Amino acid sequence: MESTYELSIVVPAYNEAKSLPSLIERYSKAKANIPFQLVIVDNGSRDETADYLKKETKKKQNGFIKIVTVKKNIGYGYGIHQGLKACDGRLIGWSHADLQCSPEDVFKGYNLFRKINKRKTLIKGNRKGRDWKPLVLTYGLSTYASLILLHIFDDINGQPKIFPRELLQTMKRPPLGFSYDLYIQYKALQKGYKVRSFTVVFEQRMHGISKWAHSIYSKLSTIRSFFADVLRMRIGKIR
Repeated sequence: MESTYELSIVVPAYNEAKSLPSLIERYSKAKANIPFQLVIVDNGSRDETADYLKKETKKKQNGFIKIVTVKKNIGYGYGIHQGLKACDGRLIGWSHADLQCSPEDVFKGYNLFRKINKRKTLIKGNRKGRDWKPLVLTYGLSTYASLILLHIFDDINGQPKIFPRELLQTMKRPPLGFSYDLYIQYKALQKGYKVRSFTVVFEQRMHGISKWAHSIYSKLSTIRSFFADVLRMRIGKIR
């Protein structure tokens, strides 16, 4: 059965209740007349996320929203993957729930995909407006991944990411954590896709704190896991 949605975008939300009102409002305005589905993953939140989403999805104007509930947060990548499996769109992808990547840029990415008009294409954002410290970290992680996986990567965590839903069927053993952004690009390149980037504005977080960069320990733990996952991709344990 052919999908009635042209585009489905997943936003994984972990304790993002304060960001959700603006998120829903901006997607509602930005989608215009595009047959669009917003898949919000409540990724094991312990705040008021679940209650807020339950209330909002009862509203007629929010019929474009689909909720996926993950009872226990076992990773950023796991939450995204559960959301992608629930997508009904011809094109699927994901973006931030904290609005650091604007909904308007999501639809710029969608329009770029249509302009290119080649099915085996993955669209990704390249962030501008970032501080030099995260830029250095991104460069280091991208260089490491490029050397190990023998493909050239840049701004691996740039969003949104948009691609045909057929690519999802090739994901046999995806990572659970923050290497998921790299994984989808690596998988696309393995399958003969072209990765096309476009510039996006990386906005300031409106509410809460980063789930991976709020302390030195969390940063080091995430980087260590990323290094290990890249090696697992290389030997096929993540595929």
